[in-house]
Amino acid sequence: VGLRDYYIFGNWHDLSRFTAPQYSVSQGRFFLSRLHTESGNPIYELVGDHFGPTKLVILPFFLIFRTAAVFLVFKTLAMGFAAIPYFLLARLRLRSLESIILTVVYLLIPTAVAQNSTGFHVVVFATLLIPAAIYFFETRRFGWFMTFMLLCNGIKEDVPFTMLLFPVVAFLQRRPRKWVLTPAIVSVLWLMLVFLVLFPLFRPPDNMMVVRYPYIRSFSGLLWTFVENPRILIDNVF
Repeated sequence: VGLRDYYIFGNWHDLSRFTAPQYSVSQGRFFLSRLHTESGNPIYELVGDHFGPTKLVILPFFLIFRTAAVFLVFKTLAMGFAAIPYFLLARLRLRSLESIILTVVYLLIPTAVAQNSTGFHVVVFATLLIPAAIYFFETRRFGWFMTFMLLCNGIKEDVPFTMLLFPVVAFLQRRPRKWVLTPAIVSVLWLMLVFLVLFPLFRPPDNMMVVRYPYIRSFSGLLWTFVENPRILIDNVF
């Protein structure tokens, strides 16, 4: 359905936003996007708009096939393969038949099915990577958990807020310190790098903190905002 709409020129603005920087790489320009400009000049989409290095996995396939349809294929694959960690998570608590039923229910959720008839956005990778991170967290496989947590952080700049729930749960479960400190430090440093360095550097002065995250002016300001208005933290995490 998604490919059909694409080939009849469906109006998907986000798909063009993700395609243009990939095309710029094929022309020798590192993720420059002429769809986003600063004072009339193109910006670096990878670090000046949304920060999502995980989507680089699509780049080799885009360079081979040279079509935006690659993004739609990856979107469907991500949502389909998400059934695997969902099944494995269910299997930790339920029998095989019950786990299969719940997995099928996930695949038939209207909001999930509808994604196949819409455009592409990197947050679709969260349907696969976050359940996988949860599975390895639950099975206490630290190396695999950290790998998928880093991939989750690379989906979009605000996903690390959600990843900060892992060290909280690990602390409540009284796990070894590496389960608490490592994901907490990595996610906090990631957030500081993105919001306090990359966005101001690659898109001044109208950077992403002003446009989409006006409550983030500094690290201390971020903490105070969440204390003063915890609703903002809840909205970003959930």
